Amino acid sequence: MSASTPAPSSDGATAVRAGALRWSLPLWLWMLQFAATLGSIFLFRHIVPRGPFHIPYGIDTLGAWDGGHYLAIAERGYQSVTDTAFFPIYPLAIRWLHRLAQLPYLTSAVVVSQLSLLAALFVLDGVWGRNRAAAKALCLLAAFPTAFFFNVAYTESVTLFLYAIFFFALRRGSWWTAVVAAAVATGVHDLNVLLALPALLAWFRDRPSARGWRRGRLLSISLIPLALVAYMAFLGVRFGHPLAFLMAEAQWGRHFTVPVLNLFQAWPSGAKWFGPARWDGLTLYAVNAGATLLFYALGVGVVRCRSLDLGTKVFYVATALASTTSSTFNGIESFGRFMVVLFPAYPVLARWCRPLPLWLLAMVVFLAGRVALAGFFGAGYVVT
Repeated sequence: MSASTPAPSSDGATAVRAGALRWSLPLWLWMLQFAATLGSIFLFRHIVPRGPFHIPYGIDTLGAWDGGHYLAIAERGYQSVTDTAFFPIYPLAIRWLHRLAQLPYLTSAVVVSQLSLLAALFVLDGVWGRNRAAAKALCLLAAFPTAFFFNVAYTESVTLFLYAIFFFALRRGSWWTAVVAAAVATGVHDLNVLLALPALLAWFRDRPSARGWRRGRLLSISLIPLALVAYMAFLGVRFGHPLAFLMAEAQWGRHFTVPVLNLFQAWPSGAKWFGPARWDGLTLYAVNAGATLLFYALGVGVVRCRSLDLGTKVFYVATALASTTSSTFNGIESFGRFMVVLFPAYPVLARWCRPLPLWLLAMVVFLAGRVALAGFFGAGYVVT
């Protein structure tokens, strides 16, 4: 090296390595959390008694429970009113990947879920700023006890990805990307129609001065509820009733419950369903009630956060409340699974756990719960 050529800066090399590590964090989290789910399922098959429900063994466990309905719809279409409780976008994605790549339906479902989760982690990493606080928030999301649902044939990972794309696009001013993402999300789950609320608030806040653009963007928001209307039209033709999905949910025992109050009412009903001495009934109640109370509390932090726009806050509150107004059997079933996709909560939780020992404690507790729930899920127990 000549005297005139400056030596590489050690600080610069360190910065490059740190930047590469930050970019690779979502990828490492994605791989580690999927390995944790698989390891938990296979381990618990050998160390805990078989649960009350028969679950396929091995990799087929990833398509168990509700996943079996999505796989059946992907393969054979909607055959009965009961199927209509499961919205069409996820099974359509499974079918398209199956036909395109000639993969088995279960493999296609897992690939769709896993790629959606990986993309969501990268998008959220960018939204949250690729800093130490963002890294803590990503880790908390990946470690959350019910986050193993991102790895199975359920819609949580697709929902998380579409949520992330929607808010990222709004933040960047990519209006049509946001609207399309919200419309697709409505085809994944009916409650995602609530994305129309932050879209309306974003239109009002950033509405262009040109009248034609203003009307066009306002009209485009109608695509979000129209996705639900399109599904209802299909149900009207296929089953003779546009609200067949609500009839299906009633067949599953789903009923209206009052948020917060249902957490207290669920205890005796859950004990009655499982039996007073059943530990799994107590676990089911604890997981759903604990997750709900945590995300309610985090919602206070979301609402008070000055760096979040009004649309994000309205989305969080509306979705959290709507997700906890109905359930089956014990009154709060599935609440822990519904909460995990509410991504604005994790940066707030990371700020609450700013001291490193507190964050490490939260990670240990979350990971222990994640391993246990994934393992019991695969062993045939109802865990959320």
